Amino acid sequence: MPRFRLRPTRVGLFALAALPATLAAQGPADPGAGRDSNAARPDSAATADSSGEAAVRQGRAAVRRMQAATVLVQCANGDGMGSGVAVGSARIIVTNHHVIAACDAGAPGALVGVRSASGGSAPARVVATDERLDIAILSVEGNVDATPVQLASDADVVAGQMVWALGYPGLAQSGGSADVVARVTVGPVSREAQLQDGRYILDHSAGIYPGNSGGPLFDGCGKVVGINTMIAADQGRGVGTIGFAVGAR
Repeated sequence: MPRFRLRPTRVGLFALAALPATLAAQGPADPGAGRDSNAARPDSAATADSSGEAAVRQGRAAVRRMQAATVLVQCANGDGMGSGVAVGSARIIVTNHHVIAACDAGAPGALVGVRSASGGSAPARVVATDERLDIAILSVEGNVDATPVQLASDADVVAGQMVWALGYPGLAQSGGSADVVARVTVGPVSREAQLQDGRYILDHSAGIYPGNSGGPLFDGCGKVVGINTMIAADQGRGVGTIGFAVGAR
């Protein structure tokens, strides 16, 4: 699939360059029209400010919604740890296969523990897994106090749109003993690519780190557009410069 590229448009510049000649051909402007135009500017600015504030409020609401849906995932034997998200039901958690691979080889029925930011915790069982897609589905056997979210449709993801990544990096180093506090990062989608094995992968620039695996990549409406799975890291730093998420499709 070809890479999407975002190119600045020059239509606006051409229009501005042609504006003086257009006005000269039309003759003197109506003085009243100029006053009306000037009077309209504060309203236009106010509308732009209002739209910007609305977008900020929407983004904050999306982050709060995803914080309530995202959980820490840890194998019962303590070997594997990452993030997951409740999708469609508080009892269904989506995560990465490689997060739970150390839990009895990630086989269906393997026991996993999940913990939410509110402090709720419960055991869960692996009910389905796909190593190729790097996706696993867990069934929670109790109340983990997670609020489920929805998946975005294919049409909701376009190159250049801003997305947020949320998860629990750093807790692997603490052995899961630290407070469950999610890290939120933001960045644009670069492209959606279909790999040779059929997987759809989203390239994005929202920073992800070890421990983000299995956590959600979501849009400003609070819908999951992908599950974060891997990074292209700076040499020796382990900090993701390009993130990859399994597309929600």
